[in-house]
Amino acid sequence: MWIRTVFLILLTPLVWATSPMESYNRVHLSVSASSELENNQLTVRLVARAEAKTAAKAAAKVNEKMQWALSKLDSEQNIASKTLNYRTFPKYNHQEISGWQVEQGLELESSKIETLTAITSELQGGLDVVNMKYHSSTQARRLEENRLIEEAIVAFNQRADLIRKQLGAKNFHIVKLQIDSQDRYQNLPRSATMSARTTAAEQDTQTAVRAGTQTVIVNINGEIELE
Repeated sequence: MWIRTVFLILLTPLVWATSPMESYNRVHLSVSASSELENNQLTVRLVARAEAKTAAKAAAKVNEKMQWALSKLDSEQNIASKTLNYRTFPKYNHQEISGWQVEQGLELESSKIETLTAITSELQGGLDVVNMKYHSSTQARRLEENRLIEEAIVAFNQRADLIRKQLGAKNFHIVKLQIDSQDRYQNLPRSATMSARTTAAEQDTQTAVRAGTQTVIVNINGEIELE
């Protein structure tokens, strides 16, 4: 019985040293930094559509429209363009195929926003605008994220030091740190959306647009241990 008692006394300090002390005086905290970044690029998506009695005739009409659009873009060195999905599907009348519709998308992107909006207005003579989205360039966003990371790390250290002082600790060290960034894009202004859906009589009017901004956010979640 005496030997067992001694064994328990020796074992107890070992248990406290290996398990509870691993998370002793640890505090979780988070900070964030954000800013408004000017949108300096515009992406426009258009679609060429055509209907005909046969799929071949509808496809020929779409190809003609797309070739016309691409020829207008040949001289625009500051506008990146690429064709998108090509779709063919039947139209029904009383459960019987009455014709065919063909669609093909076209995406345009440029930092020369005025130039892109001008050519978009021209292309509405044969294609439909389905989406316009403003965003910032990858380089501009990366530079802003780096600046916000520096700001957030300073704020994290300041908050950690405040916690240390309030809890009467001598020092702290960072156990782990997780840094995440995100963007919150503004919706396309209503003026641009409305102008993108012009009628044939309005196709000579240039699309009204406003670039706006996006919110760039950096979040830091971490854990510190107080000494």
